[in-house]
Amino acid sequence: MQVDAVTALLQSALLAPAEKPDARPASFAQPAPPVPPAAQPGQVGGIAPSVAMLVTLAATDAGTPGRGAGPREAERGLDGLDALRRALVHGSVPPERIRMLRDWARGRRRSDDPDLAALEQEIELRILVELAKLERRPPG
Repeated sequence: MQVDAVTALLQSALLAPAEKPDARPASFAQPAPPVPPAAQPGQVGGIAPSVAMLVTLAATDAGTPGRGAGPREAERGLDGLDALRRALVHGSVPPERIRMLRDWARGRRRSDDPDLAALEQEIELRILVELAKLERRPPG
């Protein structure tokens, strides 16, 4: 193949001696952003449920009589929070999602199990905080 129109700049770049590569490996990685501190008890953290909350929910024995509905209700609350997080990432929260979360927080049955009741209370608080944050957002 023959190339007729080679500019002087391109020709000098092609004919220039190749530079030896640096012996050090190139580092393209950017330093990691600082990790925000975890929320302390009594503080409001992000929308994601805490690991302790999830572990407690997973450890709840649904096979014990009278406890099957409680863990399912708690899981429904966590699923609602997760759906809210996904909706916020996409930019809009459907009104039915807000209604579902509000109904869950208002209408849940209180568990007789103190551990499950504490877990449900944490989920309820998280839902109420997220709903309050949504109410403060400017429309649009």
